Amino acid sequence: MASFCIPADPDISGIGVRVAIYAQNLLSFIPAVWALWDGNVSEYELESVETQSTTILITAFAILISAMVEARTVGLSNFHASIVLSLSWMNNTNTFIYFLLYVQHKSQRQTKMDLSSWIKLIRERIRSHLLFNTGGTDDPESMQHF
Repeated sequence: MASFCIPADPDISGIGVRVAIYAQNLLSFIPAVWALWDGNVSEYELESVETQSTTILITAFAILISAMVEARTVGLSNFHASIVLSLSWMNNTNTFIYFLLYVQHKSQRQTKMDLSSWIKLIRERIRSHLLFNTGGTDDPESMQHF
């Protein structure tokens, strides 16, 4: 009876890679808990977690890109592809941590946040990103569709 064994790829499923990703994700909760400890998320704490989340998100994209390159060149088993996707998904959860802190920070500034206030806040955020990325003006007539 022949047993089937998937050859290990230490660049993907190696203990060092996995421990580094797990540690990075677990340690990313420390600044978030620290920021929420006193119930007040400062601008500095929010920016720090945003920087941390961006860095970890770039790592997640790098893992996915390297997996695509490896799949096209030497091949990638389904087992290793699932590990890559799991590690990348784990890294993407850090963006959710930033989102929670962002919501807490914005709700501190306003005494009452009903649905219309949240929609207005999200529209303003989208509008500011679009204006920044396109170099447009803040003319209300040109942004009427938002």
